[in-house]
Amino acid sequence: MRASLIFLLILTACQGRERLTPAGKVASAVGDKILATVSLGLTQDTIDHRQEGIYTLYVDGPSSGYEIKSTLSELVPGQYLALAANTGTIVVRFNGKVVITGATQTKVIPERLDYELVQFEYREKLDSDQGELEIEYRPANKGLSAVFVWITDEHGTIIKKCRLETTHNQKEAVYVYRPVGSKPWQEPIKMTTPVLTAPLDMADWRYFTGIYLDALWQAGDHFERTDYRSFVNRYMDFLGQELPQVAYERKEKKLLESAFGHYFRYQLLDDFGTQTLIFLRDTGNNDHQKYVDKALEHIQSSALRLTDSTFCRHTPDSSTVWADDLFMGMALLSRAYSQNKAEHYLKEAIHQTLRFDHYLKDDKTGLYWHGYFDHTKKNSSSKWARANGWTMMAKTELLLAIPPGHEKRAAILEIFRSHAQALKEYQSGDGRWHQVLDNPSTYLETSSTAMFTRAFAEGILNGWLDDSFMTPTVKAWKALTQQIDSAGNVAGIVKGTPILFSDEAYDRQKTRLNDPRGLGAVLYAAMAMDKLLAKHPTLLEMGP
Repeated sequence: MRASLIFLLILTACQGRERLTPAGKVASAVGDKILATVSLGLTQDTIDHRQEGIYTLYVDGPSSGYEIKSTLSELVPGQYLALAANTGTIVVRFNGKVVITGATQTKVIPERLDYELVQFEYREKLDSDQGELEIEYRPANKGLSAVFVWITDEHGTIIKKCRLETTHNQKEAVYVYRPVGSKPWQEPIKMTTPVLTAPLDMADWRYFTGIYLDALWQAGDHFERTDYRSFVNRYMDFLGQELPQVAYERKEKKLLESAFGHYFRYQLLDDFGTQTLIFLRDTGNNDHQKYVDKALEHIQSSALRLTDSTFCRHTPDSSTVWADDLFMGMALLSRAYSQNKAEHYLKEAIHQTLRFDHYLKDDKTGLYWHGYFDHTKKNSSSKWARANGWTMMAKTELLLAIPPGHEKRAAILEIFRSHAQALKEYQSGDGRWHQVLDNPSTYLETSSTAMFTRAFAEGILNGWLDDSFMTPTVKAWKALTQQIDSAGNVAGIVKGTPILFSDEAYDRQKTRLNDPRGLGAVLYAAMAMDKLLAKHPTLLEMGP
């Protein structure tokens, strides 16, 4: 019986492939590549004492105390020594001068606030760009304890450029410890912990994982691919089965990094917004509903905001609006409203869209800046393409959800049209868009092109955009497909990119083959184009 069922699933998938349209073939190639690449499993690996740029000293008490001696170099004046430790007492000397002393109260690990921002117990400005670092630590409790230490800037962001060397063997970036009073140096305690086996974090709890899983599920429906939906179901089961053990490992071994680490951080909209989309489909399942409830509750009660309730982040400034976050929070809000018609979700989605447009839109070009710094009341340096893509995708989701007669629909539609018109003006002759939209000296980028293709195609299909967008949409789609080979490999996707401070810095960000940050967008674009081509069968015959 089981063998027959497996055969039926394979036969159904193969029949679906035979009926594929041109856009369906693109989606199938990319989707099949994802399924062939992503293994849903964990393996044991040795913990690196350096986690997220922070060096961890493990001690296994009880003891009268522990000592660490290391040399810091290549520092920049004005940097800070940041430190936290499990319950105990600590004394820190830099070049023989006591810079930190007192009790430590970290229960498990320091709190993570952002990608490179961790909340430490102690932070002291350094008065030299190099010197000897000595730490004396006396844990209060038996069992494994840890000291977490590294260098930050004045805002608390971790600096990874300095060098740390031990005094006995000059190994770069290795903390060693010894019990107080003993002579031999010892290497850090070596332990193992489960790590994910899939490449590029594609099986992790990450925003891009949630996006490509959501796109795979939709593609499974649209192109009748039961194997895609089956894969998404397997991922949800895998996550539920492994989270408890990973949580235990994190607590017991004082881990800053781990599989599903962003689930345990749960601070940024990046940490849960898109990851929850796949669970929203199956809220009759109590195990799945808990993810949805947790995410929506966090958005409403705990998400970081400006005084006018606009979503923001701690970095680079303590109150920064990131264009990325409009999609990271809005997709879930829009879908949740579509599912249960709870007006407060729609109200929040509309509010965020209006405020992001207010803070990020450049009146001269009509494009969006990557960020806005509330403290200085200034925008960031550049109009990063994928940041604009996230906002267009968010507005697409909202327009698909907002009722036709809603009092704010016209305002949202105008924002969508205005942004689309600006993007049309900055499309390259190739059909793609540049990494920095209004700087043609920067390279042409794939993920943003996929996002704009999806938004334009949905705009034409739903009557939000007029026929003048037909040619730009076809050009974008043709250019996008040129970045995808027959095996489903997608080229030209820029890796993860924070808010940077010049067009040149964005241009230096490297692209990667099959970077998961663009795979979901390619699938969304393929589905939108498939619908558009079904309505306009001769569309691909238009122009180059």
